Amino acid sequence: MDRDLERPSGLSLPMQHVASPQTAQKETHMPTNSARTDDAATPASTPSSDDQPLVRWRVGHATHIGSRSSNADSYRFGSHITGRAVFAVADGIGSKPGAAEAARIAARTTISAAVATGTAMQALLEASHHLDLEQPGGSFGDTVMVVAVMSPATTPGTVSWDIAWVGDCRAYLLDADGLRQLTHDHTKGQRLRDAGIDELTAARFDNIVLTSVRNAINDPAGIGTASVTSKGHQRLLLVSDGVSKPLPDDMIECALTEFSNPKECARALVELGVLDDRADNATALVVDTIIAS
Repeated sequence: MDRDLERPSGLSLPMQHVASPQTAQKETHMPTNSARTDDAATPASTPSSDDQPLVRWRVGHATHIGSRSSNADSYRFGSHITGRAVFAVADGIGSKPGAAEAARIAARTTISAAVATGTAMQALLEASHHLDLEQPGGSFGDTVMVVAVMSPATTPGTVSWDIAWVGDCRAYLLDADGLRQLTHDHTKGQRLRDAGIDELTAARFDNIVLTSVRNAINDPAGIGTASVTSKGHQRLLLVSDGVSKPLPDDMIECALTEFSNPKECARALVELGVLDDRADNATALVVDTIIAS
């Protein structure tokens, strides 16, 4: 991500990790010149009640280096025996090696913390703390990120999503009500749009992010949060701005609807995102929830 960070005023191969018999995590960081994809089908909950349907999830993910010299995006997902599932996409700020490492640290720590605490915001704060511990002094790096925690809801056949983010990584949800963007970009450009400034002017400042993982521990109020409960089969999308910036919402919705396989959907979104000669790193993580009858 070629980005500048402004503080708001007033303020390779996939690796499988198994942390414990109760927690499973997977991280993939693929700085490749073609879209790399994998998918998985994993039980996401074991209901404690006989009348609560089983919720399963299937995830497809892809990443592409774009026109950059390195890929500073990272993504990770994991699940817990309690039925929680956690998904994260991080986008390192800048092109220096510290940015990619910051994204990997944040994604890894967030998943571990979220499966333990069950809250996306606490997990992001834990990532902020670990980033400071693991990258002190001269190895300074920073990243933006979005994390989503999925939990079976108390109402049969429903799923609860807990979302937290900093910067301009995005979360979308496609369900029976259509496509919804669950996040709101923390950029100077978006702040100008919210203030009524014209699009042409605002777009010039989209490269300035106002919140980041490293600064979250000192400004927790700057973390964006959203919660939503949705019924039936649904699809969550987490992306870096290399996908969301070049693709309009109708194109994103079309891809989410057209490709039934989450792996193929993630690949298509990433490949569309990097068509431009000046394309940024692009990453997409597509999660399908399947409510067993």
